[in-house]
Amino acid sequence: MPTRRDLLSAALALPLSAGLKPARAQPGAAFAALQADLSEVPRALFRRTQDDTPALIHWGDTGAAALAAPGGRWRRLSRPFGAEQMGPGLEGRWAERVSFGPGDILRYVVIEAAPEAGAILELGPGKGKDVARALSQTGYTQAVRKDISVWWRGETDLAIDLAARNPADPFGGLVGKSARIAIRGDRLYYAAAWPMLEALTGGGGEPVGHPDLAEALAALPVAGGALAVQALLLNAQGDLSAAPPGTGLPPWRIGLIIDLFDQGQDLIAAVFSFDTAPMAAQAAERMRRIWDEFPLSDGRSFGATLGPAATGASDQGVPVAWLIAPSQPAEAGGNRGWELILRLMATRQLVPFGL
Repeated sequence: MPTRRDLLSAALALPLSAGLKPARAQPGAAFAALQADLSEVPRALFRRTQDDTPALIHWGDTGAAALAAPGGRWRRLSRPFGAEQMGPGLEGRWAERVSFGPGDILRYVVIEAAPEAGAILELGPGKGKDVARALSQTGYTQAVRKDISVWWRGETDLAIDLAARNPADPFGGLVGKSARIAIRGDRLYYAAAWPMLEALTGGGGEPVGHPDLAEALAALPVAGGALAVQALLLNAQGDLSAAPPGTGLPPWRIGLIIDLFDQGQDLIAAVFSFDTAPMAAQAAERMRRIWDEFPLSDGRSFGATLGPAATGASDQGVPVAWLIAPSQPAEAGGNRGWELILRLMATRQLVPFGL
């Protein structure tokens, strides 16, 4: 049986240079759904929001999570839609209110930009019509705004009405928050304010997606059979002056951390785009040094904790630097590397990455 190091041998053999040429200009099968879903996110959210508070944008594929962690997909996914309402007894109650439950969500994008909230949900076949019927029958008002059929609850954007609390309603129901919903086929768009819903559905005329997204994902040397399980959009690079000189990443334009599963192996990937090819090449080299040398709270490096990483840079119109490393399964089917990265981000221990 191949070792974790063997599984990455091809990637580890790739040269660290700005001349590395990915095999395709568009993401392969592993990232097709991720690209399609993030391409509907308002472009303004790919960087800091106007009040300088970064939005948190999580993407997940529940089918991929089920394959990566049989019997434990909700343990694998770090921030699924409605996570706060998945306690004992609540999963079944969703269907009573909105005609779908967590198990009917195929993929999701969850947007947290306090006080705003938003989501894009790809539901199972035929569920869109069921949800539309249910919303009309459970207190939501149906209307047409800018040629889009919508359902709404709460007169004022972002308002909270504790008297309207309903734990069985995943659209802000725990606190009675205003909800605005649009449905196209089996794709559902949710926000707590009209401007966000219009941005998600294209009704606001704002640009969506990011021009670097396709090239950044295409640069990752991942086999076609690999599965992207979940991803976190990195949209707020911190002040790198706090890092030791020469170790932090140059200013990046878009960043993603991705949880991958490939032939029984958990992987963790990071990809960043830059203004110039030299910046991308420098970032690739620095990521290698960070992985091998930067001490974590226990004094060990990422490499000592998780295993060796492959890093590289490419320029197919967009300069990109990437890192892919093996991981180990965590308890109940989680990805240990993914969980470690998120924990370090939460405790501000990823200073060299600007996170």
